Amino acid sequence: MKRASVIAVMVALIIGVTTCLSFAAMSFRVYGGYSMMNPTNYNDEQSGDYLVDAHGGEIVTQDKLSSAIPFGVDVRFGGKPGFMFSLGFTRFSGKAGFTWENVWFGEEVERRDTISVMGGLGSVLYAVGNGNFAFYFGGGAGYYLVNLEKTVPVEDLPWWLDEYEYKAKGNKFGFHGVGGFQYFLSENMALGVEILYRMLTLPELTITEHDVSTFVDEPWEHELNLGGINILFGLNIYT
Repeated sequence: MKRASVIAVMVALIIGVTTCLSFAAMSFRVYGGYSMMNPTNYNDEQSGDYLVDAHGGEIVTQDKLSSAIPFGVDVRFGGKPGFMFSLGFTRFSGKAGFTWENVWFGEEVERRDTISVMGGLGSVLYAVGNGNFAFYFGGGAGYYLVNLEKTVPVEDLPWWLDEYEYKAKGNKFGFHGVGGFQYFLSENMALGVEILYRMLTLPELTITEHDVSTFVDEPWEHELNLGGINILFGLNIYT
């Protein structure tokens, strides 16, 4: 089923590119911005045992996964004004974790999770405007590769705690809606701002490395929602 979905998306992308090449306008865009995420299940689970079991003398400080810095490049055909097709690459990453401290015995655990995402995106957009500015809106889909790395400094672990370092990965199709604005500095250059809402949820990942080898290739059974609102700023070069 996954293979059929990939083929269907690739065929749609090829047809879209072929159709949009008939437009005279083509642009290359480089962008970066800020992503606002709220992966509630993940944030609740990452330090859940410590929060539930905490009692007098124990302090749990949580650093929730709530934001990321996305950046990427894409090429766009058409849309000056009218329909345009966009195909590109994006990357974003974020950090989360918590610190557990027992003030009576001076014991401490510091856990850090790093989540990085790479994706290939395709969008169909429609642009309106005049020679100085343009508004556009539309949507599309992407295929994302997700990597998670959990680190726990071993020297900080109390003898009675079982905390392990590991890496996990997964992949998933996601979808997005887009709205943006461009202001043309010249015939061949424009500055733009874009709001992109991403829908991307992974029900689980697969463990690729673990301190306990028997866990390798086992599922990391935590839902990971990496969707949310992205505010992006870009520079478009038209040819």
